[in-house]
Amino acid sequence: MRSGRPLKEIIEDALRLALREPEFPQSKRLKLPESNAFPGVRHGVNLDSSAALLEEMES
Repeated sequence: MRSGRPLKEIIEDALRLALREPEFPQSKRLKLPESNAFPGVRHGVNLDSSAALLEEMES
């Protein structure tokens, strides 16, 4: 499909679109609700280890 525009102009427009600021500021973070049902993570559960966490969830 030809638009009659120079390739340089098309590339510049594409770069402007790709590099522009997002429409919604990233500083607005989603606030997730906190639960007070339990006093926190169960004793011995290591949230830094996905393998240990998976093992704990499966047991």
